[in-house]
Amino acid sequence: MKTSATAQIFKLQTLFRALVGPNVAARSVSMPTEANIEKTINDNKVVVYSKTTCPFCIKAKTALKEKGIDFLAIELDRLDDMSATQDILKGMTGARSVPRVFVNGKFFGGGDETTTAANNGTLAKVLLEAASKK
Repeated sequence: MKTSATAQIFKLQTLFRALVGPNVAARSVSMPTEANIEKTINDNKVVVYSKTTCPFCIKAKTALKEKGIDFLAIELDRLDDMSATQDILKGMTGARSVPRVFVNGKFFGGGDETTTAANNGTLAKVLLEAASKK
């Protein structure tokens, strides 16, 4: 049974790596600040604050990838300062839960909202409208 569980874990890790690709933020080097988080959000069209083992996060990131929407994934469970980052996100969005998805510098929603919007074309429309205003 251990071999089966180990094989399943390996398959999930391989799938995860294929899904997130190179756009996963590396370990943090300093304590997060709201200004740093806002800079990250404003410097990228789509930012997903996520955890590697969260099924809602995986679902949202999968929907974004399937629709060809580029995003930056910040994997909180790989950061030394995960809790502090989540506290800041709570102040910004009203919740510490993940995923916390930002589009065009604004909070967009969580996993269900992001997955629905990616699948029904709403998210692509929001991104196109923002690009046409520039």
